[in-house]
Amino acid sequence: MGVGLFDQCPGDGRAARWGHRPVAGAAQPHAGPWDLPSVGLSLVGVLGLVYAVKEGAANGLRVDIAVIGVGGVAAFTLFVRRQLRLPAPLIDVRLFCNRAFSGVVAANLLSVLGLSGLVFFLSQFFQLVQGYSPMKAGLAELPARSRRPCSAFWPASPCATGRSAPSSRPGWH
Repeated sequence: MGVGLFDQCPGDGRAARWGHRPVAGAAQPHAGPWDLPSVGLSLVGVLGLVYAVKEGAANGLRVDIAVIGVGGVAAFTLFVRRQLRLPAPLIDVRLFCNRAFSGVVAANLLSVLGLSGLVFFLSQFFQLVQGYSPMKAGLAELPARSRRPCSAFWPASPCATGRSAPSSRPGWH
């Protein structure tokens, strides 16, 4: 869990310095084993829905695509029901009842989708409007890709919020 938090950190070395240490509060001493049926259900759900949406958009909605999409929704439904019953779930789906948590997850999703779209259209702009080759367009995007948007504020964010975890960021009190 703690390593996933470093996904949004900049790639300039700060994550490498602290990435090997567990994040304070992320350790779960009584965590249960991985629930492989839940992993399978989530995988079938994601693959089924993504396939149905992509194929439905590209080739039109057909019966086989609709069946796969319904199968993906059914797998997700079974996944959520299973997570609610397990003593040590893969994800506590009850967290989504908290409006603050759901809002943060939705904001993160929208920001990732927006930035992905921006990178896609920036590449299209460089190639189709400016006439750059794919290599030159990729090189022109390097400054935008080398520093993630949060990286400019990441070192100051614990100081600004006053919620720094000293054990996870030595020297930042």
